[in-house]
Amino acid sequence: MPHPNGKGFAMPTHSVNKTILLIGASRDLGYAMADEYSRLEWRLVATLRATARTQLHDLADKSGNSVEIEHLDICEADPARACGLPIRFGFPSEFRTSESP
Repeated sequence: MPHPNGKGFAMPTHSVNKTILLIGASRDLGYAMADEYSRLEWRLVATLRATARTQLHDLADKSGNSVEIEHLDICEADPARACGLPIRFGFPSEFRTSESP
C-alpha cells in the first residue's frame, strides 16, 4: 500500500480477515511489525529461529488466537517445508519442493 506522501509504503489500517507471514518476528523490526499487525487485528503467522521464550510469545499470549508462532531456521536445506508452510497456507506448487505432497 503506497504511503500517503507518495514515498515508501504505509501499514494497512485494518484487517478484513487477512493473514500475514512474518519471517524473523522475534525481535527488532520483525517484532515491531508483528506487534503492529496484531494491534490491527490481522491473523499473524510469525516465525523465529530460537526455541527460548521471547517477547513474541508474550504477544501471542495476549492476542488470543490471532498470533501463531512457528520455528523456522532459514539455514536448513528446505526451511519452509520443515515447518509445513507451503502446504498449510496453500502456496502454489512452484513454492513447494519436489518432495512436498
